[in-house]
Amino acid sequence: METSQVHKAGIDVRIATVTHAREIEEDMSSERTSMLARFLLPGNASSAPYYASDSTVTDKMNIVRTQRRRARVWWSHILLPCTVLAPLGILIWWIVDMARKRPSIIEASTIGGQLTNLEAKAIDFVCGAILSPLLMVLLDYLWFSSARVSVVNERPGSKAVPLASLVAASQSSQGSFNLFKIYTIFRGRTWRLALLGWLLLFSGMASRMLQNFIAYEAFDINVPGNQPVPLRYMSDAYIDSPQFNMLAIGGSASLSQAPLSVPQRSTIANQMSALLTGLNFESAASKLDKGAAYIGTNATIASLNALNSSIVSLTNVPGYRLSVECQPSEPTTLSALQMGETYFQLGLIFNCPTTPSLTCGANYAALIPGMMTIGSSQARNNEYQYIALLSNNTYAHLGYLDSFNQTNTTFTSEYGDIRGKAFNMTPSGFESTKSIMTTWGINCAIMRQEGFHNYTRQSDGTRGWKIDASSFSDEKKVVPSFLGPWQTALKYQAPISAISGIGPPIATTAGSAVQRSANWTLYALNYLYASAEAQRISYEVFALNDTSPAAAAANKSNNVTTSSSIAAREDSSPLSDYFYTVDATVAVQFYRITYIPLILMLGLISVIVAAAITAGMTLYSKDTRSGRFGREVDGVRLVVDSVAGLRDSASSMAAAGKLSTRELDDWAAKFQVRYSEVMDGRSRAGAGGGDVAIRLFRSGDEKLRE
Repeated sequence: METSQVHKAGIDVRIATVTHAREIEEDMSSERTSMLARFLLPGNASSAPYYASDSTVTDKMNIVRTQRRRARVWWSHILLPCTVLAPLGILIWWIVDMARKRPSIIEASTIGGQLTNLEAKAIDFVCGAILSPLLMVLLDYLWFSSARVSVVNERPGSKAVPLASLVAASQSSQGSFNLFKIYTIFRGRTWRLALLGWLLLFSGMASRMLQNFIAYEAFDINVPGNQPVPLRYMSDAYIDSPQFNMLAIGGSASLSQAPLSVPQRSTIANQMSALLTGLNFESAASKLDKGAAYIGTNATIASLNALNSSIVSLTNVPGYRLSVECQPSEPTTLSALQMGETYFQLGLIFNCPTTPSLTCGANYAALIPGMMTIGSSQARNNEYQYIALLSNNTYAHLGYLDSFNQTNTTFTSEYGDIRGKAFNMTPSGFESTKSIMTTWGINCAIMRQEGFHNYTRQSDGTRGWKIDASSFSDEKKVVPSFLGPWQTALKYQAPISAISGIGPPIATTAGSAVQRSANWTLYALNYLYASAEAQRISYEVFALNDTSPAAAAANKSNNVTTSSSIAAREDSSPLSDYFYTVDATVAVQFYRITYIPLILMLGLISVIVAAAITAGMTLYSKDTRSGRFGREVDGVRLVVDSVAGLRDSASSMAAAGKLSTRELDDWAAKFQVRYSEVMDGRSRAGAGGGDVAIRLFRSGDEKLRE
């Protein structure tokens, strides 16, 4: 009897202790409440049957799990505001910085780096395929694990939602642009489900933006090269040799006798004709340097263009400056003579001036293609422009020839007064009004100054070259004009000119002596430009005969076939003598990391909005049991909750399982469910004890269980 009373007293103590434990742990889960109550019961020898060792361990493990769940919720409450404030601070700082620098938000902005292509690709890959996805995995885990706690819970007054929306919400673990899923969630018609739908969109946008805002671009760094690059001199064995001077393709000789291939002959003839025709319509004033000089480079254009495109500048490239010096000159004699059927010649001789000159007593000859008809009685009284050259082409007489004695006509020029000189031309066969002819002219020499150029690549996309700086010596020397060989080689006649030859196209834009409009300075500049261009064209074309590797590359770039006659040259100089090297600056391509401001801004805004949505939902549900213990409705929990709470709807669910997919979706959209708190399967308002649990019920069924 005494033992029975003690045992009964022990039971009373246990009941009192359990009641006290329930009061202080009312907010804990049903499992933890029951286990903690048993763990707190006083133990003695008589009560040993109630305390098995395995039960004690299990109770302690459940307490630890509960504490961990509370810690996880606590950490999520700390981290969620950070996911709002951190990107917000970055966005504000970035906007202030952008407003100060005012760059374009559409164009890429530079982060930096001097990387190889592989390194840039690796960084782009790591940022876009590893770091950004990893960051979004962490953010999505934090956001959606919190959102699934808040989106549907047991909060009193919560609206029932379609089972389809609840299933879609339980499967939401990362951002998505799946419009069908988002539509299903929005069909729940609750503001929390709507926020979950927006969370899916903004999380998906943040993921895409953060994966793609990093990029890279190529840029060049100019590095002074250690390997000099080869260039081809403006020189040629055939042109420069004494036995094969330029007169070999001029005078009575034919261009076909030159050691050129047919394409080369065509090229040089076309370029020379184009040069003379161009000067016939436009003067050379705009084509020369501001100092009325021709700036040239002692390197062929072909060798310059053959350089690797990575070379962006050249230093100390040999060059030259050509200028023209003239003085008024009156010839002592003037004669005309037909030289066979090919051309006729105007010959001039000048007296020696008071100051000795290399030109005094020398013969000047103007070679004019065709038959001499200018002195016949049937010829009109036209003005004839001519250029007479010394035999070595170093000096030229630029003149006008007209009918009658016009010695009273004098021209004023920067070279001095230019007076006319009349000659009796009857010994040369001139008749009628042509028996007396008057000539005006100036003697000119082309002066050359050696120097150097610094070249850089054109930035206009043509990849050509331009001169940045030049320097020349003060020493000047007379050089031959390359127009001499072309007096008759082309048998050129300018449009609307009275005679053939090189004189009319060079003199036409300089005005007329008959009309008293002759501009002698322009006449001299035209002669300077034509001579310089004739030199460049000749060397450029003849240089294509070279068979050296550098020349072969240049020839290939110009698609010109070389002549086989190169082997027949009587010049023993190796072709390497015509090449030299210069220092080059090479553009080495590197890559740098960039970012697209607009994409970054959209990514930060998306992160801020997604984090704010999650924080708001968490704040709303923080007082619920699910919110305190982080009870999130994921896929597994929804299955368990459905089995535990929807037993009464098993028959209708079984019938729904036989429906088609579309019919099943419609059924799930109409099947309304909600969560409620219950005590041992009964509502908290019901009678009796039990553990607190959260159950899923079909809408309306929870009232039947009260």
